[in-house]
Amino acid sequence: MQSGLAVDGILDDVDRVTQGAPSPPVVGMVDPANPPSRRAPLRWAVGGVVPWLLLAAGQVVWIALDKRMVWLHIVIAVVTLFGAAISAIGLAHIVRPERFESLNRQMFRRNIRGHVYVNGAIETLLGVAMMAPRARRLVPPMGLLYVTYLGGNTIRRRRGQPRR
Repeated sequence: MQSGLAVDGILDDVDRVTQGAPSPPVVGMVDPANPPSRRAPLRWAVGGVVPWLLLAAGQVVWIALDKRMVWLHIVIAVVTLFGAAISAIGLAHIVRPERFESLNRQMFRRNIRGHVYVNGAIETLLGVAMMAPRARRLVPPMGLLYVTYLGGNTIRRRRGQPRR
C-alpha cells in the first residue's frame, strides 16, 4: 500500500495487480475490522417491513371511512396483503438463506447462495410493487419475467444443459 499503513480491505488486490503480482480472489465485501452482527439481516428486514405495515394500517382506516366502492377496497386490500406476503418471503430469503438453498439447488448448479439472495431481492421488489399503488402496473411483466427466469433455469437444470 502507498501510505505505509497495513490495512486489509477489498481494494488491496488493485494495488497487487498493478504491481504485476497475481492476486487472490476477493472472498467477500465485509471489512474485517467492522463485521456486521449476526442479527443485522433481521434488523434490515424489520426496518424494511415497518413502512409497509403503516401503509396497510392506512388502508384499513381508508376502508373504514370510505363506504362507496367496497369491492374495490377489498380487492386492493387483498393485493396489498399478497404483496406483503411475497415481500416477507423475499426478506426471508435474505435473512435465512440456508432454508431456501435446497429448493434453489433444483434450479441452479453453481453459486446457490447467490441465487437465493437474487431470488429474495426479486420477490421483495415484486411484493413492494404490489403494495405501492403507482407501481402495480409493473407487477404483471415483472412476474412474467421472474416466472420465465425460474422456469427456464429449472428446465435447463433438469436437461443438463449448460448455462449460456
